[in-house]
Amino acid sequence: MVSSGDYSDYSVSGVFTSRERAEKWMDACGGKDFNDIKEMPLDEGLDEIERGLKLFGVEITKSGDILKLTVGGFPSIVGPIVSWSSWYYDFGGGGLKRIDYPEDQHRATVWVWADDEKHAVKVANERRIAALAEGVKST
Repeated sequence: MVSSGDYSDYSVSGVFTSRERAEKWMDACGGKDFNDIKEMPLDEGLDEIERGLKLFGVEITKSGDILKLTVGGFPSIVGPIVSWSSWYYDFGGGGLKRIDYPEDQHRATVWVWADDEKHAVKVANERRIAALAEGVKST
């Protein structure tokens, strides 16, 4: 994928099947106003859908408590836990207040392909265990 601009000026300029084709296109267009080429998977999630899997979001704490389970989302966010949330902002009471979670209640939303809710929780728990073993940090 070739893009240009930043922030509110950001746009996708073209999507290509190979880096070589993207470079050829950029050269033909002058190439100087584009960002770097970003390689991205095509047809992401279709194999899983064809196998009958559904996309689930599982909010799980470090201690393994399931806080929320949702169906649906964006396949591009499926993957390992990369950080734990350690706080949130409370907008109630007429002001903005930062609330810190206790250490064992740091949490992450894990996006997984699964057969059903029970399977989604199992996969999320496996990712939780892997994140703890790898020493994934809280933010």
